[in-house]
Amino acid sequence: MTYTAEHLFINGHKRSEQEWWSLDDDQASALVDLDWWKTWKPLLQQTIAVSPAIPAAITATDNLDSMPTT
Repeated sequence: MTYTAEHLFINGHKRSEQEWWSLDDDQASALVDLDWWKTWKPLLQQTIAVSPAIPAAITATDNLDSMPTT
């Protein structure tokens, strides 16, 4: 599981935070193991709430040559 300011990536699936949290059991089980989801969903919600991802900003003074590439 990885998260950014815009998306959560779980089991190879990319969704917004709101999309993940609103999944019902049938929808969640199509993406991840339902037992895993029921265990980890509240913990993921807590983790993201206390440690949210912050969008990276590039300013005119940043040295773009030293920025990592993807």
